[in-house]
Amino acid sequence: MSKEMGYIIDHNNSAMSAGRDYRRELIGALVCPFGALAGRSVWPPQRWARHKWFLPTTLTNVNDLREIYEDGARAAEQFVTTRVNPSDEITLRFMGGLLSDVTADAETLLRNAVDATYEPVDTATRDGLADIARAAERAYFDHSGRDLESRMGLIHVDGGLMPKVDPSPETYLMDMSPEGRRAYAQAMAELSAEFEKMRGGIGRTDKANLTARCFRTILEDIGRIETA
Repeated sequence: MSKEMGYIIDHNNSAMSAGRDYRRELIGALVCPFGALAGRSVWPPQRWARHKWFLPTTLTNVNDLREIYEDGARAAEQFVTTRVNPSDEITLRFMGGLLSDVTADAETLLRNAVDATYEPVDTATRDGLADIARAAERAYFDHSGRDLESRMGLIHVDGGLMPKVDPSPETYLMDMSPEGRRAYAQAMAELSAEFEKMRGGIGRTDKANLTARCFRTILEDIGRIETA
């Protein structure tokens, strides 16, 4: 089959169920390039407003992509992102750089992605925004409440790809424990406050306004859960 394929994507990283040795053997046996999803992605309901999250998926994927590249993979599929959401734009710019060169310095890629997304007026603002993006990503995955042992692949926040009926607006938070949700809320509130301090140094005020709205929406969603 691989003689007739342009490439093969192992979308849920299933080859790793048998270990890296098997994955290397499989990749070596194929005629066409082998690949996987570009690390871990979070898929929101498709009809949601795009200001309901601030969740880059950048640094969390670096080691996985480097490992699969070492095993011989030469294809990847990056999707489930929209440039309308600033955190997704950061992801797209970061992953474009990483997939072009998996050996590139990840922190430099993150700063470059933030720079292109927000157009900060100075390096201090750029570095501060990179810190916020890094911390927001870590806060979600630290408290998501999801089984992340199979690290590469899609994380559906609604139980499926294209639901006929949209789930509740807080569904992406419901796998968190109450303690995890509160910890996530505290982290996002702190990052929101830090972001507000930097607003004056951000050249793209439209992106700054949308980011601030993302933080507000996350905290509002958590607040509804906590008071239900």
